[in-house]
Amino acid sequence: MAPMSGAARSNRLAGSLLVVAVAFSLPFLGSLRVFIDGTRPHAIPQIAVAAGVVQMILSLCVLAYVLAQRGLGLRDLGFRFSAWDLPVALILLMVGSIASRLAYTGEWYAYGTIMGHAPTLNPYPSVFDGGFTLMVTLFVVIDPFVEELIGRAFIISEIDFFTGQRWLGVLISVAITSSYHLYEGWIAIMPVAALFLVFAIYYARARRVWPIIIAHLAYDLIVLAQRLDYKGF
Repeated sequence: MAPMSGAARSNRLAGSLLVVAVAFSLPFLGSLRVFIDGTRPHAIPQIAVAAGVVQMILSLCVLAYVLAQRGLGLRDLGFRFSAWDLPVALILLMVGSIASRLAYTGEWYAYGTIMGHAPTLNPYPSVFDGGFTLMVTLFVVIDPFVEELIGRAFIISEIDFFTGQRWLGVLISVAITSSYHLYEGWIAIMPVAALFLVFAIYYARARRVWPIIIAHLAYDLIVLAQRLDYKGF
């Protein structure tokens, strides 16, 4: 393959930044605002859930467009389904859940040791707090595709292309996809990052995205089912 010119590299970088900005800038800014001022709504309005669905669909469309401009498609990110993806997803779900729990326990223990008391948790609102609706269903189903196709596969692939450092891509991927979970409070960041680190390491080694999409969706459904039971829905 002929070396890419400076202009072509700049165009590719601009496209990469566009995809990431459309997918994650608004969620990050909204999460950062909640993290800084500490104000959380009692519930997430359905109009906000609908806006999130539209934003995620737009993100996937921008991703597809940018890839098409390069003569590529989602398959080039490892979006190829195989029957083996299901057992692999189960393993990823188990390993990711254990990593997340260990991170949470370690963080809780460290806080108690240093501060002398357990942290005060400020429960964050869930998309399910308003009940099970069509928009909520779409949100929960689409979200793993956005986070894993863009936040994992695309970011790791682009960092690898520009720097040749795939593992740097793993770290940046985990940092970006964890950053817009700040609204959950700092105590939740490490467990989320631990889960995403498992997903990112798998993608960096296997270059397959379906297993982590399935594992991510299953993890979200388990957590949200627990939330539904707690809320009495």
